[in-house]
Amino acid sequence: MVSALLCLTNEATAQQTPREQAQEMLGGVSSYTDNFDQTTVETVVVPFETSAPPETSIDDASMEATIIERISGDSAESQVLSDTRASFANRPEVVLDPNGELFERASYADENADSLLGGYFEGGGGLCEAGDFGLVETFQRLCRRYKDTTVESCSIYSDIWVDRFDSYICEAQDARYLKQCDQTTSYSCEPTTGCITNALSLTTIAPSQVSYTSSGAKLTHSGVTSTSCIRQNFQYNLGISTDFQMASLMANTLQYVGFAQVLVNGKVMGTYPSGGTNGELISKSTKISKNVTRNVPTLKITNSSGAISYTTLSTSCSNTSRSSSINQDIIGLINQVAPVGMANPQIGSNTITLRVVTTGKPLGSMNLSYDGACCDALQKTLETTCAPISR
Repeated sequence: MVSALLCLTNEATAQQTPREQAQEMLGGVSSYTDNFDQTTVETVVVPFETSAPPETSIDDASMEATIIERISGDSAESQVLSDTRASFANRPEVVLDPNGELFERASYADENADSLLGGYFEGGGGLCEAGDFGLVETFQRLCRRYKDTTVESCSIYSDIWVDRFDSYICEAQDARYLKQCDQTTSYSCEPTTGCITNALSLTTIAPSQVSYTSSGAKLTHSGVTSTSCIRQNFQYNLGISTDFQMASLMANTLQYVGFAQVLVNGKVMGTYPSGGTNGELISKSTKISKNVTRNVPTLKITNSSGAISYTTLSTSCSNTSRSSSINQDIIGLINQVAPVGMANPQIGSNTITLRVVTTGKPLGSMNLSYDGACCDALQKTLETTCAPISR
């Protein structure tokens, strides 16, 4: 009895595998050369072809201002730029970690590919070999079956979809350009024509008089007629408003009869024609000779201890008209009040006194000139500084 072991290989089923289906579908897609050829690739969209775009003229200093101007406009370009910047600023950052959860299933399929797909690539057929048993009619054949092994190279492609949800904060604003402005108030002086004259107050008792010149004032004195040698006093009251900040007050020419002495706020400025700044000018009964006594111009001097001494200026009470050039700045003897800004002006009070010793009628004058800044009216100026509001 001859027994034989037959090795049969099952035929593949007629059903298409997924690979065959995919290959068939790819066959129906037209070639990429239908859409991409040398002509289409090298074609340039004309509106975007330029060797000198407008942005090349923007320098470093104006770059930021130009960006703000374009974003803040009302054009479609401005809206696109603004939305793009906002989207970029608010877009969350996504990190694709190959070892993270996004790739768990893909990694599992790769790591277990042999167990999942190992049976898909088995081949059929076998090889049988007969054993040598001599002349025995009954024999046995041993069959070995070999798998057709095909080495497959696989690439893993992972398709990743990311759903992005943007959140926007909306703020309704005026369509007009918004800016914040600060206003500063400043004042400048706009003096009137008669500012200095109005700021000064010079008064005296008649028949003495005060008159004003273009740059000063004239103090005129007129006394009573006397046959004896007497002293007569003439007082002038000087008020200086805070509108006028006097820088200098010059006593210029003094005209008088006999002997004269000028005082400012009780301080002797000088005795004329000679005598200095010490003592009080008086008319004193003085013994001229052994049997002669008369009133003559004299300086009464009181020292620091209170002792009094007398200095005779002349043994004759002259009735002579004289002129002395004083040319002295007496601003250091004047009372002035500091400026008080917007408040009502204040007055600094001063007294100028003239003592004259003579016979007859004392007549004369003294010229004053002054200088300084005067302000009796303010000009208000509003200065506005604006800056854009950051949105």
